[in-house]
Amino acid sequence: MLSRLITSSVVLGLLSSVVTADFYPITGIKVQGQNPPPRRNINELQAEAGPQWDLYVQAIAAMQSAKSTDPLSWFQLSSIHGSPPIAWNNTAAGDGRNPGYCAHGEAQFLTWHRPYIVAFEQSLVNNAKEIARQYPTNQRARYVQAADILRTPFWDWAASPRVPKSTVPSTLTINTAHGRRSVKNPLAGFVYPQDALNGAFGQFSPKPSRRQVTRCPSPKSYPQSANSLLRRDNLRELVYDAFIYSETFEDFSSTAGSGTSIEQTHNLVHNYAACGQTMGDLGYAAYDPLFWLHHTNVDRLYALWQAAHPDKSRLTTTYRGKARFTTQEGSMIGPDSPLSPFYLAGNRPHTSNTVVSTDDLGYTYEGLEQDTERVLNLKRDDSSQATEEPSAPRLGYKQDKSGLNQQKQQEPQIIISEQIHATYTIFTQQTHQPAPLPQPSSEEYKRLARSKVTNLYAGPAHKKKRTVHRAHVNYRAEELPDRPCVIDVYLCGFFIGDIVALNHPHKGSLSAAVPLNEAIETCNKRGIKPENYHSNIGFSIKTASGRNVPLSEIPSLKMEHETLLEIPPAKEGDFPTIRNRQRKSAPIKQYKPPQHSGYEGEEYVTTYPRPGGPCQADPYCAARGLNIDYYNNSIGGYSRPDGPPSSYYITQNLSPLQSQLTNLTYFPQDLPPNLPVIQLPLYPYFPGWTRNTNGGIVVDANNFTLVYYGFYRPPVTGTYTLCSSADNENDIFFGHGNAFSCVTGKPDPNAQPLVKSFGGNYANPTQCTNVNLVGGRNYPIRSVMGNWGGPSALTLTIQEPGGKRTSHFPGRVYPHECGLFLGE
Repeated sequence: MLSRLITSSVVLGLLSSVVTADFYPITGIKVQGQNPPPRRNINELQAEAGPQWDLYVQAIAAMQSAKSTDPLSWFQLSSIHGSPPIAWNNTAAGDGRNPGYCAHGEAQFLTWHRPYIVAFEQSLVNNAKEIARQYPTNQRARYVQAADILRTPFWDWAASPRVPKSTVPSTLTINTAHGRRSVKNPLAGFVYPQDALNGAFGQFSPKPSRRQVTRCPSPKSYPQSANSLLRRDNLRELVYDAFIYSETFEDFSSTAGSGTSIEQTHNLVHNYAACGQTMGDLGYAAYDPLFWLHHTNVDRLYALWQAAHPDKSRLTTTYRGKARFTTQEGSMIGPDSPLSPFYLAGNRPHTSNTVVSTDDLGYTYEGLEQDTERVLNLKRDDSSQATEEPSAPRLGYKQDKSGLNQQKQQEPQIIISEQIHATYTIFTQQTHQPAPLPQPSSEEYKRLARSKVTNLYAGPAHKKKRTVHRAHVNYRAEELPDRPCVIDVYLCGFFIGDIVALNHPHKGSLSAAVPLNEAIETCNKRGIKPENYHSNIGFSIKTASGRNVPLSEIPSLKMEHETLLEIPPAKEGDFPTIRNRQRKSAPIKQYKPPQHSGYEGEEYVTTYPRPGGPCQADPYCAARGLNIDYYNNSIGGYSRPDGPPSSYYITQNLSPLQSQLTNLTYFPQDLPPNLPVIQLPLYPYFPGWTRNTNGGIVVDANNFTLVYYGFYRPPVTGTYTLCSSADNENDIFFGHGNAFSCVTGKPDPNAQPLVKSFGGNYANPTQCTNVNLVGGRNYPIRSVMGNWGGPSALTLTIQEPGGKRTSHFPGRVYPHECGLFLGE
């Protein structure tokens, strides 16, 4: 008997010729004698830069470099989700029209993807174990132990709506078995095997436009454009809404339900994380490493739902399913329907009932480390006893069919032919792990899970009793052409969110819910009463190719306006109480930007309030730039009702943390490479998130205000256009009395801005105003920009008559201290 290491690809090659009846079992990786290890946050894993990170990077690279014929390679595992149409794990294709096995737009969405991630995890960990054994003797035990407890990490895009920084660089520096090395970053993408592109596994449909995974091609950029798009919607709020407003597992799970589902939010991330490229096409999305980080987080939210709602922890209904690779359209799907192509040991198919417990599948998540089977009071039968099966299979491992040696065997196993049994074995090492942790009660476990969800995702609005308004939208997928399509939703002219319809399922009824409360202040200012909110909701639909789709082409599009009373929880560990749910049908209207103020493409142009005039005296110093002052705490009077107004630094007589001069009123929403990984509160001021903005100001916070002020001297007489877009908010004041007084030099705290932009560069159109200026005169200008809860951005431009917009004003702007002020 040979005692040598055999890679999974070699054994699988042999296996294909000797095994035809058995299915590769998906059982998870077990660690004997302790609780299942947690799946960790990708950002924390990278920041730790320990053995688990080293092994994770190398194991991903090994999967990507494996032969395309290896069923456990990156290529074949990714193909399960879409193209090309490969019959994986000895399953034959049915009459399904979808080339992938994946469940989308139906209640199996969460349950199908759970064993899919486990299959990926088995390959990841098995590769990591092989790599760990190659380390020098003085490091090997540490790396072997790290491999045993390594699990696929997650990306919490709701708590931190920006792509993991580990997915950006082309190389990473890690500790390998041969020392510290700079290696190609496997998280940055994937190159499709040439034989696959040539049709060795059937035809890609459509064929990829490039040989590799693509993210945010020019003129966009990765990660900057992706991060801006991810902040277009309040992902944190959508996740919390799904937890507290969903009435059933089915509603929480998928867009086939009737509420704010996790799948709805998942669709947004698919579309925006790579600017609508590979990740936005479900036929190819799994080839992008972002997919596995994204879907592991989706599974984490599923696990949190199970812990927070143990009475609604599983699929219980039966429905007619959508077309998939092995599933005919209209097939009856229920809790015991197969999750093809995934099987337990013994050739028994996985079902929604067999994947309820994460512990049974060899993993957990931080804050959920306990026996989930016991807490969820699972009713076990012969068809769901995953824990009675051998540990997850490692191809080439011997198995004791009697099961008597299972306690001695730490490594996963597989049933294969006697011929391979007699030829290949592998040595296993024992590791010493901590004893299992004491288990909390099921009620305590539920309260801990609810506290975790609340602390991570609940915004301040949930602390108050309130009436909640939501728009429930329903449509038929087949009516939306050229998907993914984006459905923008507006209330009283205010952008409140969007719905992404991906390219799978191909047909069927889908639903989504959009919160409306953020726009209520706008409605109230316009004198629109709550009972009329529903008639002021507008929709704008745009296809992947950029075509605007008239609502008349989507006859199935329907909407209901829901109101409910939300009562804050009385104690820690509870969710809000929901009462008085009411829905009524609401009209579908095409969103039309306001015409009375002049609409220009993606911009609003207004002329109210009137700007002030120029100062009589010229500045007495050179055009050295505008002043820029940096304050802690952010304004947020418009898109964040609980934030201070743009006058707060005046009324509170605050002193700036830093001051500089600048000719540039622009900085992009980009992130430095060594940005610290921290959990960002929305408020108050929170130091420790460092980046440079213009003017030499170093912003050491996620919650700040920047004030630009001074004089602008127009070169010619004519109409000028002032424009602004910002993340999160910017107010522009202009002229004597509006920006500040030409006499005293002081700003009026009651002044109203000429331009108010809010919500991020992509969330709302650029806001503009036209002003008539006299050439050679000097006009006060003041811009108050605030950001909270994450990355920031500002674009403030002035367009001269006959010229182009610019944020660069050398020779045009003067510091505030150049004014000839007379005092009070």
